[in-house]
Amino acid sequence: MISSWAENVQNYFPNVCGLRDATAGVEIRVNFDDFTALSKANQTAANRLLTAAKSGDSGAMMEGLKYLGSSCKACHKLYKD
Repeated sequence: MISSWAENVQNYFPNVCGLRDATAGVEIRVNFDDFTALSKANQTAANRLLTAAKSGDSGAMMEGLKYLGSSCKACHKLYKD
């Protein structure tokens, strides 16, 4: 589940070397507070979509999906792409 991943993703970037993508690892470690805030926003977005899906409200689901996509892009733009 995306929410669980977002909650724990910080644990995959310890303050030691040896990461496969060293560039991303360095950027994340240098800007760890920002990375953490973005992952929390992603977790919130995933939970929002889950709540909307459980409600059966298709409008809320589409809104939640857009919010989730935006939260993914915000982090990937800075730390992945």
